Amino acid sequence: KSEIEMVYVGGLIYTCFSAVSAAFSFAVVLTGLLWPGLMLSKCRPFSNILFFISLCDFLGSISNSFGFPPNGSHLCSAQSFFYLYFIPASWLWTLLLVYQLRTLILFKSLDLSLKWMHVICWSVPLLPALLPLSTNNYGQDDGLNEASPCVLGGNEKLKFLWIITCDTGLSFICFVLMAIWSLEIFRFCQINKHAESFDKELSLFQSMRLYPLALFITWVPAFFGGILVFTDVLSTSNYSVITPLEVLATQYGTLLTLIYFSQSKASRMLWIDLFKKVTSHIIFLKHSTQPEEVQFDGKRLLSNMEETDEDILVQRLISRDSMVSIYANEIKIDGDIRMSDVRSF
Repeated sequence: KSEIEMVYVGGLIYTCFSAVSAAFSFAVVLTGLLWPGLMLSKCRPFSNILFFISLCDFLGSISNSFGFPPNGSHLCSAQSFFYLYFIPASWLWTLLLVYQLRTLILFKSLDLSLKWMHVICWSVPLLPALLPLSTNNYGQDDGLNEASPCVLGGNEKLKFLWIITCDTGLSFICFVLMAIWSLEIFRFCQINKHAESFDKELSLFQSMRLYPLALFITWVPAFFGGILVFTDVLSTSNYSVITPLEVLATQYGTLLTLIYFSQSKASRMLWIDLFKKVTSHIIFLKHSTQPEEVQFDGKRLLSNMEETDEDILVQRLISRDSMVSIYANEIKIDGDIRMSDVRSF
């Protein structure tokens, strides 16, 4: 096959797997929109972050469903911008997830407010999204026009230089900081694992560490692949190596969604109850008989989960004699924390 045909086939595979990741990420986003108390409450800082990770992955991945628009089109520019902006934003939200986890476990507080997390995660990705336009353009190489998704076109060397310095550089910083902070948390947990009332902190870490781990699994191989391509160790025509790395990098949203729903009993129960209600009404419309009464009260169910299901994400952080100011500085804690008061949803 010719090079263009190989690029086209690789682009189709990449697009299909991106659509899969977008669908999975949308499931988490839709959960937050249908039941905002589950993910968007100010008292749930970690679920807030998970919602925005999924939102960024959804927008970054769904852009590949635009197909292979021609260079210079508005659709091509939108596809390039969505990828170069929202994918790095998902890395930053994951980085702040680890940072907040570190400050909670090590210092019994959450340093960053949601406002500042938004400032960081929506402003920093503008660098890899806009700086390359100083020398290149959104699109694809002229010889590959309409044969693969749009990212960057123009000078080939400068294109890879921008990707390495901005895109790959930002991911490298995120990976290093996440690794350092995760090791700090791990060492602290190892030292204190036998301490009284430390089981919830340990459980929290053991669960939340799966999200940065998913990022490492999906993106680190692509990171090193990009380095090898830039240094000419690996040729861009070696599609048998490059395509699997690119496909693996698309699946962060898929892994994140599987982790989230496997750990959140409340979200599973809410979706199951909603499914029962919808199917009962479909049966009613089909057979014109009175459907079995199915009560669906998301708030009630969520409230019950708060009382019965001790999962991983933070809902209550303090005991009765502690003083708390919610979102004056995210959740500012003075006094002792009883982690037995940490409930999940």
